[in-house]
Amino acid sequence: MLTVENDRKTIMEAIDIGADAYILKESAGTEIVRAIRSVYIGENI
Repeated sequence: MLTVENDRKTIMEAIDIGADAYILKESAGTEIVRAIRSVYIGENI
């Protein structure tokens, strides 16, 4: 999940409905790419 929301409630809701990853839009591009690659190979982050 790529989002601007950074509150615990939103994070927990995303996990509860099946998000494999949660990363903020303000994250560095390298972090976003790493998150996408990690989820692609089956990791939950």
